[in-house]
Amino acid sequence: MNELRYTTTLPDVDGTPNRTQGALLASVFSPVTLRELSREQFGGHARRLAILGELVRSRPEATLADAFDAARDLLARGYRSEYVFKNDIVSRAVFGRHSPRTASALIEQPMGGSIADVVVLNGTTTIYEVKTDLDDFTRLPAQLRDYRSRAEHVYVVTSVGRAAEAAAIAPDDVGVLALRRRGNLSTIRQASSNIGRLVPQHLFELLRTPERQDALRITHGYTPNPHQGHGWDEMQHLFAELSPQIAHDRALEQLRKRAKNVEHLVNSPTFPASLRALAYAAPTSAIGARRIEHRLSQPAATFRLVA
Repeated sequence: MNELRYTTTLPDVDGTPNRTQGALLASVFSPVTLRELSREQFGGHARRLAILGELVRSRPEATLADAFDAARDLLARGYRSEYVFKNDIVSRAVFGRHSPRTASALIEQPMGGSIADVVVLNGTTTIYEVKTDLDDFTRLPAQLRDYRSRAEHVYVVTSVGRAAEAAAIAPDDVGVLALRRRGNLSTIRQASSNIGRLVPQHLFELLRTPERQDALRITHGYTPNPHQGHGWDEMQHLFAELSPQIAHDRALEQLRKRAKNVEHLVNSPTFPASLRALAYAAPTSAIGARRIEHRLSQPAATFRLVA
C-alpha cells in the first residue's frame, strides 16, 4: 500500500484554492466517484478519494462525508465550479422550498440539441442553466430555445457580476438567478410560465419507451401491439394530439418516477449536503445506496491509502 500525498497541490481547509487546486478538487465531484462508492468491489477510482483524505489529514475523526463537505466549502470560497452551482440549486429547490419526498431533480438532461444542467420536478418542470465565471454566453440563446419548448419555467443561474448580461440576452420570460458568495441564490428576474410554448413532440422525446407507453395508457387507454415493435410512430402521433398542458403533466409524472429512486439515499440523515446534486446525477440501487452510506461514514484517512 502506497500513501498518495497531495500536500503540495492542495490548500489547508482554511485556505482558498487557486485554479489548479480548484480543478483538482472539482474533479472529485464526478458521477464516476459516487458509482465507485456504490460498487461491491471498491478501488477503481479510489485515487480520487485520496485527495479528500489529504484534505482533512489534520482531523483524524473526519469521515469521508466530512471530507466531501470540506471540499465543497473550499470550492465555494475560491473556485465556484459548475458543480457548486448545481448543488446549491438542488439544495435550494429540492431541499429548501420543497423536500425530496415531493420534489426531485435530473442532472445533465438532454433537451433537443442542448443538455440542461438541472431540471427540478415538483408540481411543474423548471430548468436551471448554469453559467459560471469560466463559461461564456455564446450558446445560451440556442439552449434557451430548446428549454422553453420543454419546461414550464426556465432560469439562467450565474454570478452576481454577470447577472445583468444574462438578463439582457435571455427572453423576458426566462428568469435569472445570481449565486452570491455565501451560497445564496438571489432572484434577479422571476421566470414566467412557458405552458403555451410547450411542444408535445418535444416532451415526447424526453421520455423512454415504457414511460411513453404508460403516459399514453392514461390519456388514450393505449396498449402496445407486440407485433409492431415499440409502435414509435403510433405513440408519437397520439402524443402529438395532446394539449401542451396535458402533454406536460404526463411527461412530468413520468420524469418524477424516474428520479424517485434517489429518495432512499438523499433522505438519509448522514448523507452530506455536498453530494446532493451528485446523487441525482448518478442514481443507484438500494443496495448501492447502503454501500455509499457505509463508505461515507468511514474515516477519511482510510482513503489516503490506495493500492
